[in-house]
Amino acid sequence: MARMRKPGTVMTAVIVVLAALIAWLAAWWWGDSGPRLPTEMSIPVPTRPGALPVLVLLAPGTVVETAPPPGWSDPVIKSVLNLASGDLNTLPKFAKTTATKFRTVIMADVRRDAERERYHLSRVGAGLCLTRDDQDQVISTDSLKEQGVNLGAIDGMVLGRAERALGRSRLSAMTPTFALYDSHVELADDSGAHHSILMRYALVVDPTTGVLRTAYWTMAEKSADRLTPESLILLPAKLVFRCGIHVAARRVIGNIAASWGFAMTALPSGTVIPMPPELQAFSLLDGQALDSAALEAAVRSVLGDRLSPPPPER
Repeated sequence: MARMRKPGTVMTAVIVVLAALIAWLAAWWWGDSGPRLPTEMSIPVPTRPGALPVLVLLAPGTVVETAPPPGWSDPVIKSVLNLASGDLNTLPKFAKTTATKFRTVIMADVRRDAERERYHLSRVGAGLCLTRDDQDQVISTDSLKEQGVNLGAIDGMVLGRAERALGRSRLSAMTPTFALYDSHVELADDSGAHHSILMRYALVVDPTTGVLRTAYWTMAEKSADRLTPESLILLPAKLVFRCGIHVAARRVIGNIAASWGFAMTALPSGTVIPMPPELQAFSLLDGQALDSAALEAAVRSVLGDRLSPPPPER
């Protein structure tokens, strides 16, 4: 006859697992206490000639679908998540839902200077979306009540963590017609190991037509692990990136997982362009060592006539 566990033993195991879950949630909530992006409403739109673009958190309630929302000209990319591989069977039901609930989006605001008859990049916007009434709307922890969004405690914690992670993103290089947007992400390799990387989005505006094109390359988050990229990827306009997620059970108590890591299984697809030495020389630089104008010139040289499709309707 099977030996039954004593109630005290079972209760101890439950308490240990619950404590681990609480510790994991606390790490998600407080573990990344970096700065948040300034909100769209708190930063004036740059209007003076030659002004550099700014990075803002998209306003809560902004609808992010195929057409650009008011105040924005170009949807750059929206990531739609789905659990794809790894330790999926270790996730409790709430985690399976929460892990794919929020969607990351990047927008651009290209404007025309009527006096100079030239276009410039005014703002780059990033945000987190939640599907409501069959459309994706930007939400934030500060506006949930005003938006009538009722998130549970766990979803709220994950949203707060995601906002803090988004707050680490920044514009590393800027000119009036160019921005290099650095975004921190986790990427799983073929063996299932997770790696912290930077996705470097180069947003380039044609000043005569207003056409925006976006290309990206990646590099390791730690400078000691960085390798010179061999190519960059030119993204299609208004990309909806359906992103698979790999799950890694990181803390196991007995046979029960109590914490997990999540990472993308692939990067956004597009046109692969070999990266010439002129751009490679800038690709891994950061801070004061990065010459924005020279980087823009190198990116423009690589993209060539891809920057000049028919002008968009604005």
